[in-house]
Amino acid sequence: MKSTKTFTRPTLQEVQAYCQERANGIDPQQWIDHYTANGWRVGRNPMRDWRAAVRQWERRQREYAGPLSNGHAPQATGRRKI
Repeated sequence: MKSTKTFTRPTLQEVQAYCQERANGIDPQQWIDHYTANGWRVGRNPMRDWRAAVRQWERRQREYAGPLSNGHAPQATGRRKI
């Protein structure tokens, strides 16, 4: 049976507290602005868990942090736009 729990948008204070707790360096206002502009969607799907979305930003932040110690830039993953 599917859960009928409704997504509740987080407040700026909730996102700030979660980012501080995880010490992830994400700008909470930028994160809120991004998802507000995109209608609280992750890709084409409605957001279900905002904490999971913050953790995904953390992973992407590490992925695109800059050149690796071997001097090569990290390779982008995912779909290519044509």
